[in-house]
Amino acid sequence: MEDAYAKSVAEVLQAFGVDRTKGLSDSQVEQHTRLYGKNVLPQEESKLSLQVPLQHITYYLCASFSIVFIIRSSWYRVFPYFVF
Repeated sequence: MEDAYAKSVAEVLQAFGVDRTKGLSDSQVEQHTRLYGKNVLPQEESKLSLQVPLQHITYYLCASFSIVFIIRSSWYRVFPYFVF
């Protein structure tokens, strides 16, 4: 069913053929599992314990070098004889 979140509870129950008090029968569960797959979220890949801090350090180093490059190039245009 498309856009089930936008429909009323009664419409969703009717579309899936479900009784509100009893839920799905075992045969309906098997049929829906075949049609829609299991109701599980994919597992997220775990990162190494040092991977996140290294990514942060790399990001800050690149940002720092970029800022230094921009500042240095703009200062060189203003003061061409000033050597860093």
